[in-house]
Parts: sequence; structure tokens; C-alpha cells
Amino acid sequence: MSAFRTPRWPRAALSGMAAAALLSAVLPTASPARAADRSGPAVPARYAHQRLNWQPCAAKPSLECARMTVPRDWHHPGTGADLSVAVSRHRAADPARRRGVLMMAAGGPGASGLTRPADFAARSPAVGAAYDVVGFDQRGVGSSTPVRCQTDAEFQDFYAHDFRDRSPAALRGVLDRSRQLVAGCLRRSGDLIPWLTTEQAVRDMDLFRALLGVRKISYYGPSYATWLGAYYATEFPQRVERAVLDSNLDFSGTWQDVEGGQPRSFQRRFEQDFLPWTAPVTTPRTTTGAPRPRRRRGGRRAAVPCATIR
Repeated sequence: MSAFRTPRWPRAALSGMAAAALLSAVLPTASPARAADRSGPAVPARYAHQRLNWQPCAAKPSLECARMTVPRDWHHPGTGADLSVAVSRHRAADPARRRGVLMMAAGGPGASGLTRPADFAARSPAVGAAYDVVGFDQRGVGSSTPVRCQTDAEFQDFYAHDFRDRSPAALRGVLDRSRQLVAGCLRRSGDLIPWLTTEQAVRDMDLFRALLGVRKISYYGPSYATWLGAYYATEFPQRVERAVLDSNLDFSGTWQDVEGGQPRSFQRRFEQDFLPWTAPVTTPRTTTGAPRPRRRRGGRRAAVPCATIR
């Protein structure tokens, strides 16, 4: 029996929520104690006065791409070699109705966000018409200064095993390969790893905002990018106009806490969203030959064991 009995949100209540929020919902005013940005020392001129050299993106010609230079450590910008962050922009399709800049980020952490503004603007044309939609590859990722951890062969081997196998030998293998991954990261990119943090990344984001010449940004981010957006709004509350945190994570604990809770979330989604739509092996067929899932009392689909329908 399922341990999860919380009703699901009606689909109609969620439809269009992201677009509606971006076009109409303003973030609450920060409390007096948090009203001032905790921006720290002034950004050195060599970063603040750089210009973004926009060019068509090689991977997505509908976008403009550029690179910006950021310090390895924002708290000690004179220490260590600078990093490069790849940024992109999809200009508002209707300049007469332009409302500002919408910055978006990718989840993961570790996913590339550089080309996402093109697909976002195509799928949400009302938002793409009103905003310059901008994105970036977070430091350490993709086209930005990257982390090197494994060879291609080592990466393929890391995922070549059956993670459903819960035997002691299989679990030891997972731990051993994970330790090897960490050792590879430290061996190949040990001078970069300490600065690949959410706190450093949000300062990269704020430099990007400044180089775009805007006082405030709106923001959209899913999954880990909700963590990134929440952190940005905490550090720079007066520089956020509107925000959508999609599929948000708990911001009150550590990232390890988040990772520890994900299996339970996946199990809940499996039981509440997938199982009710699976069909038994023997079931009446529809006119097209497809199985007709049975319904429980109250109209919900009956949860049955997974089976292959031949």
C-alpha cells in the first residue's frame, strides 16, 4: 500500500502558471531587515567595464552568444586565474511591448543552459515577445570554463551498470566508482572545484545582469535552478522583479538533504502519477485496440502491478 496519500494538484490549476506569473505576478517586497542588497565589495573595473561581444550562437543561430570574464573567487578577485562564462540572449520578439530581461538557468546541477532561451521563447511566445530571454552555462559546465573529471571511457563505465541491483557487491561498486569520480575531479580540476558553488554562481549572474545594463531581472528556473534563483533573490533582493521557481527544492537545508529526499519524491510520483495509469494484463480493449484502464470508485484509475501487454 502506498505511503503517500496527499492529493495531486489539479492539472487545470497548474496550466499556464509559469507564463502567468512572469507576465503579472510581482515578488513580495523584502522585509526591512533584508531590504538592502548584501552585494559585498564593489566589482573590480576589469569585470564591471567589460563589453559582451554578441555573435550568433554556433549551436543555435537564433540566439546571440558571448563570453564574460569572472573572477575565480568573488571574495578574492585578485587570486587565481579568471574564469570564462558563456552567455546567450534571445531578443524580445516585440520590442514595442518589451518588459525587460528574463534570465533562466538550467537544473542538475551541471546541465547546460546556454541554448535554452531559444526553446523557451518558442514554447512560450507571449513571454518571448515581451522579454529578452537570456541564459548561461554555469561556471564549470559546458562552454564555460569546464571541470574535467573523467575520460570518455571512464564516464561510460560509470553508467554501464544496473543501478537497480541492490546486492552488496553492486552497492560497493557504486561507492567505488563514485570515489574514483571524485578523485578524478580533484586530480584534473582540483584548482577549480572549490569555486564551483551556488554562492559564486549567483555573483556571476549579477555581473551578467549589470553587463546587460538593467537594474532588475526576472527569473525562471527548474529543479536545481530553483535553488540558484532563491539564492540570488536572497543575496540581491532588490534586483529581482518577477520569478518563477519551477519544481522547487527545499532551500532550508543542505544540498545533501535535497539529494537524500529525492528517492522518496520519485517513489511518490511513481505511485501517484504512473501506477494509476498502468493496465492489468487482461482488460477490455478500446475501439482502437488499446487497453482500457479500469477505474476505482471516485473516478481514479486503478493501480495495478506493471505488466507487459501483448
